[in-house]
Amino acid sequence: MNPTERYCGAVVETATAGNGAIAAAELVSGGGQRREPRVLTVADGIHTYVAGSIVNRTFIEGEDGVIVYDTGDDLADGEQAYAALRTITDKPIAAIVYSHNHYAHGSRAFTTGDEGVPVIGHPHVNRNLARGADVIDFPEAAPVLGQRFRRQFAAYLPEEGPDAPVGATYPAFTPRGTLPVTRPVDHGEELTIAGVRMQFFTEQWSDSDDTLTLWLPDRKVVLNNFLWPTIPNFYALRGTGFRDPRSWRDGILLMRDLQPEHLLGTHTRPISGAEEIRATLEGYADAISYTYDQSLRGILQGMGPDELREFVQLPEYLAAQRHNKDGYGETQYQPPYVYERVFGWFDGRPEHINPPPRRLQGERIVEGFGGPAAVREAVLTAMDAREMSWAATLAGFLVDHDPEDAEARALKARTLRALGQRAGGSIARHFYLSYALELEDRVEIPPAVPATVSSVLRAPASMHIDHLRVRLDPGRSADTVRFVVIELTDADTRAGLYVRRSVCEFVADVDRHPDRPDATVAMPRRVFAELIVGETDWASAIADGRAVVDGDGDEVVEFFGFFDPQQEVQYAGV
Repeated sequence: MNPTERYCGAVVETATAGNGAIAAAELVSGGGQRREPRVLTVADGIHTYVAGSIVNRTFIEGEDGVIVYDTGDDLADGEQAYAALRTITDKPIAAIVYSHNHYAHGSRAFTTGDEGVPVIGHPHVNRNLARGADVIDFPEAAPVLGQRFRRQFAAYLPEEGPDAPVGATYPAFTPRGTLPVTRPVDHGEELTIAGVRMQFFTEQWSDSDDTLTLWLPDRKVVLNNFLWPTIPNFYALRGTGFRDPRSWRDGILLMRDLQPEHLLGTHTRPISGAEEIRATLEGYADAISYTYDQSLRGILQGMGPDELREFVQLPEYLAAQRHNKDGYGETQYQPPYVYERVFGWFDGRPEHINPPPRRLQGERIVEGFGGPAAVREAVLTAMDAREMSWAATLAGFLVDHDPEDAEARALKARTLRALGQRAGGSIARHFYLSYALELEDRVEIPPAVPATVSSVLRAPASMHIDHLRVRLDPGRSADTVRFVVIELTDADTRAGLYVRRSVCEFVADVDRHPDRPDATVAMPRRVFAELIVGETDWASAIADGRAVVDGDGDEVVEFFGFFDPQQEVQYAGV
């Protein structure tokens, strides 16, 4: 089906999942029906636990121990997988290996008090875990990225009913049992543990720059996070760091060249047989190459991002292959991502260089149609014609015209729900539905997911000092020029914030700065974390001695009043 026609004109068959969710029939059949978790034995001593969560867990039996590849979404997920392991063998855990940082959160369930178990992973895993567990080009934006992450994985959707999740979900508020990597490995490095010879590959990466591929040369088994059940998700609607299609493609081809007889993945069912594995991997790599190369070809022909959505469509022989279908992400929003990496936001249409404000656009469009009633009628007409994307666009103009118009908001929600029910991927569906519920005031979604004390403590000690820069309110700082140093007494950290009127400079090395601080405030990391998240305030912390000031305490309190507390982050709306 032409991807644009899916949302504008085509007949899309829907189905109802076991939880009552209404979605495109192929989305329900591909992942909407919950399957019973079970252990599959792929080869002698190689077992994978599937359908227990978003991620498979693989157990590799050695002579006197078990190596676990990935541990789960959270601690409960790890405990479930550990129980499954114990139905197979009572051998002790010899090592844990991470495919990447996303599924490191059930690890403590496997160590069962044995802190000597080596945890093997890419050298970047611990860095990514500390700063938020995802690849982020702009970590200062993590609170809003976190909110969009929750939209993508259906955290704001009801568990049952028409708007319930279909496909990939991820626990956002559950306890984690994460262990850091204790044994980082390099590309091509080999280790033997419990008699199992392992080789690791770390140069290529898929959805995280800490991707690790595990090769068992003696058993001809490869474990990976490159082959997914659906098309690769170079671009996730939630926003991430850059995912390079070329690296993803090369990671697939590296596995092909190993000539494995068994292929296991973080999300896919195991595949056995050298010929089938090669055909699958080459078909997947070719789909990646086609999408990327044809996007660039279209760009060379002068196409913009909208034209690329139509231009880049997998040929039938590639689209027909099992792993090349939509279902999580969607092919059509990958080419615009390539375009953005080449040119940035400007789509080549000169009228978009300095567009009119959205409120003005809404007013003029509504006036041109003859008023709100005429636009509402046009929305309904478009929906009757199955032109759902056009209906949503028109409804958006109604809301832009009057953001508080309850009837307009309800109508826009209706169009978004219709789009969600025909979406070809779970990501788009969850976004559409969470925005619909928000417009209907059935769910309150914060503008950003605030940091917690535990997340501040987990991050590099100076990171949240640095990130205060982007919370400076220039209206409050006005003409102030002031340099304040923060010392974290139990973290060997001393860094400064230098406010020069409307700008804040982060000073990593205070002693090398040409100016001397006006004041220094010293405290333990936990007190600083409580200040960052708003569990206490600067005046109280200084007054009761938890924060000790060398300088004028009143000026320090005034200084930190220049910065937005977490709850003051503004939201643009829907």
